[in-house]
Order: sequence, then C-alpha cells, then structure tokens
Amino acid sequence: MSLSEAEAQADRVFELPPVLDLPAAADLATRLAEALAAPGLLVIDAAHVQRFTTPCLQVLASAALPGETGERPVALRNVPDAMSEAVALLGLSTALAIEGEV
Repeated sequence: MSLSEAEAQADRVFELPPVLDLPAAADLATRLAEALAAPGLLVIDAAHVQRFTTPCLQVLASAALPGETGERPVALRNVPDAMSEAVALLGLSTALAIEGEV
C-alpha cells in the first residue's frame, strides 16, 4: 500500500506543534503514545513545524518503529525541507516514512 493510499484510509491525524524543542520532547512522547494506542495508521502532519531539535526527531523515529505486524504505525506528511534534511543527516530516514521520499 502506498503512503497516499494509507493516508486516504487514515482517519487519525496528529498535528505537530510549531516548536519541537527539548522541553517539548517528553510531552510529544506522551501524546504520541496515546495516539498510537488506537489501531491503524497515524498520519503525523508537520506542516506547522518551525523549529525542532534532535530529541523530538528521535521521539518521532521511535514512534515509527514497525510493530508486531511489521507495519509502520505512523507516516509523516508536510515535512519542512530542513526537517527532512535533519532526518537524513541523523540517519533516521529508514525509521521515518516521509511522504514523497523513497
């Protein structure tokens, strides 16, 4: 299933806040864990992200780890270029499925 097909079936969207800094990491982890408790794909929308730090990218990557079924529980969309570049530089590309990237 392609990411756009999965998104079409997704009824849960998790919008990231504009600031994903170190103090936001713990809250992000808690909120993501709650959102991931429901079955199915969770689409994480990064359209509003203006500033981010490595700890929050690590939280996102850990949330995206394949579950027991081997499927990824999350997908990212509307990822700013700087965030996408940071994901690649940190070696998190395989952990995070970013829309529009192979």
